[in-house]
Amino acid sequence: MKLEGSGFAQDKREAVRYFKLASEQGLTEAQYNLGLIYERGDGVPADAEAAVHQFTLASHKDEFMAMVKLALACISGTGTEVDHGRAVDLLWRPARKGIPEAQFLLGYLLINEMGKENDTKEGIKFMSEAAVNGMTRAQHYMGVCFQTGHGGLGQDHGEAIKWFQAAAKAGNGESMYSLYEILSKGKGMERQAEKWLKQAAEKGVPAAADRLREFSGGGASK
Repeated sequence: MKLEGSGFAQDKREAVRYFKLASEQGLTEAQYNLGLIYERGDGVPADAEAAVHQFTLASHKDEFMAMVKLALACISGTGTEVDHGRAVDLLWRPARKGIPEAQFLLGYLLINEMGKENDTKEGIKFMSEAAVNGMTRAQHYMGVCFQTGHGGLGQDHGEAIKWFQAAAKAGNGESMYSLYEILSKGKGMERQAEKWLKQAAEKGVPAAADRLREFSGGGASK
């Protein structure tokens, strides 16, 4: 349902006013929600620095999703300086509590040695936990690690296919294309490979669309 009109706009302004008052009184949920409001520009002009401030307040009170949001800001440099070490520090507790977003981000930072603590083995553990918890991006990344041997893993196309299939079934186009790349090299797998290639192209993966054009004689896009 699309919400619009002056009445709805007034309701949003009232909600923002409430969250500001509640945040000033130290209510953690209000601080986190106000951070989301500033981040999205929902009822107020988007303000990345104000969002970071509210997420910081909430993270001091153990709001795990605020820690994740603050870590994302530190990784991207949105509303604050880029600080991968701080992002790692923020993500340990929510990752250990089983929050998939934190597990994925912490896993990625550790695997790629982007923090103060560079532990690829621990990074793979967190990435794997996020994948098991159903995060599609983590499933795809586990597939990449097994396909390439990244993160200290030995190459294992069987494991790579397993993770790519999990992500592809959840709609991840890059995993669909990765399945095509692996299966197209196997004997008797041409139909399966073609199926994933077509699905990847339908998902808008440029490399998949280019490959289909090559097969049809149209040439790759430039």
